[in-house]
Amino acid sequence: MKAVVVVFDSLPVGYVGCYGNEWIETPALDEFAATGFLFDFCFPNQPRAGIWREAGLSGRSGFSGKRPATTLLDDLNSLGVATIHVGRNRSPGGFGTILGEPEDTLELLLAKAAGWIEEHPDEDWLLWIDAPTDVASLGMNEEAASRYLDEEAEPIVDFPNGLVGEEVDPESLDRLRMSYGARVSALDEAFGRFLETTELDPDQTLWLLTADQGYPLGEHELVGNGKPWLFEERIHTPLLMRVPGGEQARRSPSLVQASDLRATLSDHFGVEPSEPLAESTSLLPLVRGEPIPIRDFLCLGLEETRYAIRTHQWQLVLSLGHDLEPEEERRRLHAKPEDRWDVNDLTAESPDVADLLELQLYRYFDAVRRGTLDVLPPIGTLLASPAETA
Repeated sequence: MKAVVVVFDSLPVGYVGCYGNEWIETPALDEFAATGFLFDFCFPNQPRAGIWREAGLSGRSGFSGKRPATTLLDDLNSLGVATIHVGRNRSPGGFGTILGEPEDTLELLLAKAAGWIEEHPDEDWLLWIDAPTDVASLGMNEEAASRYLDEEAEPIVDFPNGLVGEEVDPESLDRLRMSYGARVSALDEAFGRFLETTELDPDQTLWLLTADQGYPLGEHELVGNGKPWLFEERIHTPLLMRVPGGEQARRSPSLVQASDLRATLSDHFGVEPSEPLAESTSLLPLVRGEPIPIRDFLCLGLEETRYAIRTHQWQLVLSLGHDLEPEEERRRLHAKPEDRWDVNDLTAESPDVADLLELQLYRYFDAVRRGTLDVLPPIGTLLASPAETA
């Protein structure tokens, strides 16, 4: 068996066609989704690249305060399954083979991945590709930029990082978004060429495409990931899969997270995890059409001061500590899926819902630290829908 995992750096769902974007051209990703399986609601446990990979490989959120005893790589290596990391020397460790140099472009990294695939047709392996999305790695050309920018406008290469009106000129936001759209199209083209040159047995290979986090582009007056704000544009990421024997062109509204990768890949390779995976659930039954429950809420955190809890009906963003920005509220409650981009704060209108979500978030983190997630009650029966609380 084989698996290809592609993790794009900072790719929000709002900039991908198969997730509803209507102005950025992403034909390769859209075609992949049309012949595979799309998860509508995928979130990181913690939206940071290194922490994200650790969650995916360990099956843990990282909130227990303890280092994982084992990872997926330990289980695969012990069974003779080759593990290969392709990236710009940002491997989390444990891989048997490392491919990539700090100066490599995305095209070169994908060529190295394709070369490995061609040279090892008969082996069982996990190929993990960390795909950079900055302009230097993409090599965005004038033709790509011209699709989104006027002739007089130069694409922005070095993106600013900070608050609109301070570090970021408000007049530059449209050009920033157009330049980012050109970056996404360049990424899509590179991935499309990789797919065209890669020949793998569909009955033996699992494909998984996702991103470690999103990227704010002026929403909530912020550009870049320099502040630990857990709004939709930062935490909602794509997740597309193709699996051997799986039904195609389907999608799921289940709430899934990075930590689910370990159980999913263990399931694919037929590996019994070497430790219990309380925070990781295999997604393969869902992809194959089995209506299994996953979770009715999920929690995220960043820098021990910002947290969020998400259900199908609500999202609560909680900001703690003494470093809050002047414009930050301690709590923000948003109705889902109606308020896709977290615009309307309903904390004042639905304080009981906000209280319950905050309490459940505390219960979750306490259960993670104590190792008692198996007895944490679901939240669904305790919450009314936004319409019922109006």
